Amino acid sequence: MTDTPPPQSSETYEFDGYSIFYCAAAPTDWPQECHEQVEILVPFGRTVANLTWQEAQDQQQEMLCPEQVCIIPAQQSHALQLAEPSELMQIFLDPQFIVRTTHEVLRSPHWSLTGHYALEDETIRSVAQMLRPWLTERCSVSNLYRTMLVKLLAVHLIAKYAQADIVPIGSEGGVAISKLAPVLNHIHRCIDENLKIADLADIYGVSPSHFSRVFKDAVGQSPHQYILSQRINLAKQLLAETDLSIADITLECGFYDQSHFIVQFRRFTGTTPKTYRNKCSIPPLSVHSVGIPPQLHSQWV
Repeated sequence: MTDTPPPQSSETYEFDGYSIFYCAAAPTDWPQECHEQVEILVPFGRTVANLTWQEAQDQQQEMLCPEQVCIIPAQQSHALQLAEPSELMQIFLDPQFIVRTTHEVLRSPHWSLTGHYALEDETIRSVAQMLRPWLTERCSVSNLYRTMLVKLLAVHLIAKYAQADIVPIGSEGGVAISKLAPVLNHIHRCIDENLKIADLADIYGVSPSHFSRVFKDAVGQSPHQYILSQRINLAKQLLAETDLSIADITLECGFYDQSHFIVQFRRFTGTTPKTYRNKCSIPPLSVHSVGIPPQLHSQWV
């Protein structure tokens, strides 16, 4: 993976309870700001950022180096200086989104979070890396997959860094679901393959039956239902925005034959793939020019 940041650009994507900001920028000073959300700052490549913030009556300063992340509490005033061309991601979580997401972890809805301004955290970096191709390469990613990653991030923050009354790690509470991130990543990357529950359970580190229970509790769908919904979402994307044949889309989405694909597509959408494509308002494009799908800007339900 190259350490050279992409051309200068910035984008903000807002969703129900959270937003994601991506920036590839020249050296710059960001003015002091204060957010109502919890902010997670993740630099990429060789990015080095100088972060200043107010603590009581004193101004504090920390150098955020590559491989580190920053957790900034809500209402914390702070400023950022970038001395070199930089690439970074900011994830903003509404406090109520955190409470809704972590209700199985929290014994009480009351919690607080202190700042961590130069922190090594592989879980946070892993989630950011999973989101990065969607931002930098315009890769297709479903609303459900993206939101699940952000929810796992919220659970991780509360479980590891919050001052709160939480369910102990290792119990049947929601803390364990933070381990689902690599499973979701595997499903997303290998959606065209024969995904087996036993293999997903091995990634998670439990038996298939235990994994299926944990997955459904966390995601709201069984592993089979989730995989099928992701395949249908990808098929809708390819039908709307590429000129791939139905046979090719069948293979790209991991269905074992075209008849099975058509049956499942009709069950989910109420129509056939051909009719769905004809009704799409977006004209078919070359498969190499697929951008961020319009549904990425809608709320996840």
